[in-house]
Amino acid sequence: MELTVRIKGHNKSEQKQLVQQMLDLLVEGHVGAKLENFVTEHFPQAEEALEKMLDAFEEQSGMNLELHEFYPGTDGKFLLCFLGGYQLEDIVPKIVCWLELCGISDIQVEQSWV
Repeated sequence: MELTVRIKGHNKSEQKQLVQQMLDLLVEGHVGAKLENFVTEHFPQAEEALEKMLDAFEEQSGMNLELHEFYPGTDGKFLLCFLGGYQLEDIVPKIVCWLELCGISDIQVEQSWV
């Protein structure tokens, strides 16, 4: 069985364009130094949360941060979908914390086993 996690949010940040660039890096699979450097430069308040999130993914049996789907919506709304095992359940709060510190609001999380 796999866990599907859907995270909905609204990019209302004053730095809307930078948040979009950050999400684009995530979508493109740049989850290492490129994403870390971007967050450090533009969202220093979220740097520690990002490190905790990435570390949690690495600690879970080498589980990679893999974005299954990304749906950019209108007016800054978006949907991120992740697939994973039971370990993903423990990482979701870290993902949400990181997004909140980057200015994402109205975050909703839906989880289902398939």
